[in-house]
Amino acid sequence: MRKQSVVLYGPQGCGKTRNGAAIAKALGLKAVVEFDEVSRDNVPAARGALYLTNKSKAQLRMLEQMGFKLMPYHEGATRAGVKTPYAHFAINDPTPEQPQ
Repeated sequence: MRKQSVVLYGPQGCGKTRNGAAIAKALGLKAVVEFDEVSRDNVPAARGALYLTNKSKAQLRMLEQMGFKLMPYHEGATRAGVKTPYAHFAINDPTPEQPQ
């Protein structure tokens, strides 16, 4: 059985792309995909991938309802042992919606 895909989220510039391969490896996932590059015509394997995004909290909740596992960047970085200056960001934080 293949692992469930994970959506790794955080603001632009926090290190998702730079550290994506290390985080995917730590989670036992096989592929890293920039979520914003996914379209109807370009759909990668649905399971076993780490999707990177800076989508808004409302969009993240919708992805969660669709069955994606969500993980904030700081959690993925911690699991991979990646040092990051980026502070905590979670889906329930009372911060403003992020721009698209």
